[in-house]
Amino acid sequence: MAGNGHYQPVPRTWWVLPFFGGALAVIVVAAAVTVILHTPRMGHQAGVTAASSKASPAARAPMPAQMFPDALYGKLTAAVQGGDEAALLSLAAPGARPALRTWWENLQAIGFTTGAVLPTASHGMVQIDRQGNGSTVVLAGAHSSLDPSDGNGKPEVPLERYKIGLHFASPTATGQITSWQPLGGAPWDEGTKLYVRKTAHVVVAGLPAESARVDEVLPLAETAANYDVSLLSHVNFQDLHQQGFIVFVSGDPTVRDRWLATTSQPKGWPPGLFGARVFQLPGPGVSTQATPPGGISDGTTGGARVVVAPPGRATGKPHMLTVSLVRDFMLDILAAHDQEFVNGIALAPVPSWSEQGLAVAVQILFEANTNPAPARYDFGPLTTALHALPASAKTGTLPGTARLFGPPVPAANQNAEEVPQSVYNANEVAASVYEYIERTYGINQMFAAATLLYTRFATPFGNVLKSHSGGTYVFYQAATVKAGWRAWLAGT
Repeated sequence: MAGNGHYQPVPRTWWVLPFFGGALAVIVVAAAVTVILHTPRMGHQAGVTAASSKASPAARAPMPAQMFPDALYGKLTAAVQGGDEAALLSLAAPGARPALRTWWENLQAIGFTTGAVLPTASHGMVQIDRQGNGSTVVLAGAHSSLDPSDGNGKPEVPLERYKIGLHFASPTATGQITSWQPLGGAPWDEGTKLYVRKTAHVVVAGLPAESARVDEVLPLAETAANYDVSLLSHVNFQDLHQQGFIVFVSGDPTVRDRWLATTSQPKGWPPGLFGARVFQLPGPGVSTQATPPGGISDGTTGGARVVVAPPGRATGKPHMLTVSLVRDFMLDILAAHDQEFVNGIALAPVPSWSEQGLAVAVQILFEANTNPAPARYDFGPLTTALHALPASAKTGTLPGTARLFGPPVPAANQNAEEVPQSVYNANEVAASVYEYIERTYGINQMFAAATLLYTRFATPFGNVLKSHSGGTYVFYQAATVKAGWRAWLAGT
């Protein structure tokens, strides 16, 4: 009998049977009976095993057309919030782990205290095929200790979008991640471990080959960050929701251009200038398919990230990069106040000049005096520049985005860009609004008028507080403030 349970000589036995008689025939018949009695039974057992194996998939409950992997999101978020890398990777198939591990290790290097993995608003339910496979888009990210917190002290979580493959072994399975594909072009998703340096108020990171550039930018960024944080802490500490900033550096404009390039920005948010850009990242509040886990903010903005070129022809001397970072970090601070909805009502878009104007005004204060708490704030350099403007630039017409930033500069020319004088003029006009508010109403009102852009009026004119008593706030009429600024600007 062969090892597979089948009796191979059976056909030959029946072929020789007619040529023998007597006892031999009996023996042969007995042997044949034995074969008949045993072979089918063994074959039946094997057949049952094979049949049950083939029938196994059919016996399972059919997969639904859609599944909502709520349990998987919960476990992923718990792993991130608990700092448990092993638990996170255990939820992914081997092929998906390298990308997920890089994401984890880079965010750890940057520094995070909590985070979340959430479904996106438009991809809550996952389409599943008969084998239990599907894909969806999730929001994932972590809160750094330098990221802002909301008005209730809950940490805001900057999120990016990832397309993930999923497999469900059954209709009740938690699910497993089979692929992890970044969609936002974030620096921490470059597929390599970033080079990261830290000081009190900044984290500066870049690709390993550009470690020298990161080291060069670190002290400059700390100087700029310390000024902005100290300035807000001194003037209006309630408006400061963070204690620092996260910066990514690359000397290659093509690298900078792909970083966060596909991350959607609010309408009117300032584009890049001088080889630098501040990117707002979405927060948990953009997902309507899941309630953010307890302990984190449900804001629609999770915070901001700054991408800069190192000192070079685009930024001039190191001091000029520091000055530029003072402006960029002020935009980062404004991003913490920018929410798409208040009480479910869509807000009016904030024009670029409202945000850029404050950022440039603070930059000029730094250029005049690096002390964030002087006896008097000095706008001398801006006033001098306004005197030099032609009368046609001082009519009170506020600049649009094209005038503020000029045409987009091709990546190949960014390190040699020359900013047109008209761009400087437009930025000075935008900043003059805040100089006027500071001169007339005080520097605390200058900052308040900017941070209220996202909950009150989209321009600072209507956000200047006149007086308040008994918990009731009274503001100057926007027309009054604007008329005063136009007259002042024309007379400079």
